[in-house]
Amino acid sequence: TPSPQSALNQSLDQFKFKMGLSDYSFVKPQLLKLFQAKNNPPLTKYIDNFIQAGNQYKVDPRILITIANNESSLGRNYPMSTFNPFGYLGGEGVTSNQRLSAGFTSIPHAIDALTRRFIRPGTPQSYNVFRAEPTILNLQQAYNANPTERNIYLQNANDILPFFQE
Repeated sequence: TPSPQSALNQSLDQFKFKMGLSDYSFVKPQLLKLFQAKNNPPLTKYIDNFIQAGNQYKVDPRILITIANNESSLGRNYPMSTFNPFGYLGGEGVTSNQRLSAGFTSIPHAIDALTRRFIRPGTPQSYNVFRAEPTILNLQQAYNANPTERNIYLQNANDILPFFQE
């Protein structure tokens, strides 16, 4: 009998983000349903920004939604002055707030910069693994390789995965 964790991992590993498309408008109804089910979190008003960045860089917008769900409950819990509901540690400093201040000037700026990161050369090897096999398990390794947070991340991803089914 497989363990609950291995069954969860298999479920999450079967879903693949769609990379390389130039039109991600099909995800808008999925995101609207997700955000409605989550009581319209702050990132709801940026759905079009996610889709625009996805179209521009040919990166599935649901990637950043998955990250923001884990890192900030879709924009509900993060230092607002950082414009960083994605938990990206790109700034300089000792405190997490300083590291979260990655130079973003707005939420749309963060969406654009972090979507682009998924195609930019010179990103860590883990991003190459994700690009080759764009599963939620590989996303977790690429974006947040902290093994102590792995189970929480995967549980959070499993919570939103039904909204990503077509």
